[in-house]
Amino acid sequence: MTYQYFQKYPLATFTLDNYESMQVMPDLTTRSKFLANVVTNASNYDEYDIVSGETPEITADKFYGDSGLHWIILQSNGILDPRFGWPLDQFFLKQFTKEKYGNITSTHHYEDSTGNITTNANIELTLSDSIDTLNLSNGSVLTNVTGSGVGVITDINISGNSTFKLRVPQGGFNNGDTIALASNTSITSNITGTDNITNGTAITNLIHEDRENDAKRSIKIIKSDFVPSIISQFENLMKTWHKLLYLFKLQVQLIYMSLWYLQVLVNF
Repeated sequence: MTYQYFQKYPLATFTLDNYESMQVMPDLTTRSKFLANVVTNASNYDEYDIVSGETPEITADKFYGDSGLHWIILQSNGILDPRFGWPLDQFFLKQFTKEKYGNITSTHHYEDSTGNITTNANIELTLSDSIDTLNLSNGSVLTNVTGSGVGVITDINISGNSTFKLRVPQGGFNNGDTIALASNTSITSNITGTDNITNGTAITNLIHEDRENDAKRSIKIIKSDFVPSIISQFENLMKTWHKLLYLFKLQVQLIYMSLWYLQVLVNF
């Protein structure tokens, strides 16, 4: 039988219409912290890398034989929101990245040969407008309106009248992006070419988010010997919380009702 986690939470009453009606539901604001002592001892858990496509329920069933015990895995790893605290599969990762940035292949940042973010990457940028028209010069600061890049022109005399060298201390620049002059954001142009990147390698939004996603795969699995004790402690804790919350919320409701009656008397 699957463990019914949320049924163990104390119930709370809520009103959305000034106490004309009441709704009862599990009080999810109650969070247990009894797992803290267990996960601080390395002998109490094993390290595990989450397989792509695996859910907390699948992991719980794999180690504990009960998908309903997924809450032990989530809470012991400090995961409050399994939607984003748990690694996404590739399909949802791409959807998430697209919603977050708009373009998954745009440059998120540049990295040096050691894999660290660099603020000294240089690229040759070609714009749809001439340098003279845009009133650009060495030292001009450009911002990427489409993305999140910031760049400083270091060499205005490359070739033609619309190509120059740009140092990128933050974010990135891509073909098709719109740039603006930082000192006068009304001056804009479109990027038609990015070439000869030096002192850095472009890392796309998808690669960046994929790395962040993979970093979530390593979790702690509390050994099954501790599970019965954890469940018992959890249920006892919820019973205690239930009593305390009931008394507290009863007092709050009485105060609200008293204030309501007082308002009625004042307006009578």
